Amino acid sequence: MRRVKRLKVDNRRTRILSEDEQRRLFAACPGKLRAIVLLALITGARIGELLALQWEQTADGMLTFLETKNGKMRRILISPSIQAVLDSLPKQSSWLFRNRRTGDRFTVNGVRHVFDRAVVRAAITPADDVTLHTRVTQP
Repeated sequence: MRRVKRLKVDNRRTRILSEDEQRRLFAACPGKLRAIVLLALITGARIGELLALQWEQTADGMLTFLETKNGKMRRILISPSIQAVLDSLPKQSSWLFRNRRTGDRFTVNGVRHVFDRAVVRAAITPADDVTLHTRVTQP
């Protein structure tokens, strides 16, 4: 049996929020979390990439992601919908998403905790099936 290779198990989730669930989730998200979720939807960026963004990385009409999963810089054009989200954020720090209490950027774990509470408030079931990377239907 030592020479027998184990089968690979595809354990990825493919949970897609319905339009109604999406509306309820956005309504249940507090201001900055709503902006994070919208940017994640529009850009396809991971939450860690968004939380690492600094205002200087939004220059020249481009969003520049320096801290990516694969370690390679990635740039995307700032669309009008991205610009609208950026315009809604206060520029009180070098970070786009700053924790007022600590003065540092938000952490993925902190955002995940607030997101999980928003999912419960939105009455999306099962709540443990929805994560920060759950796909949503296009608005």
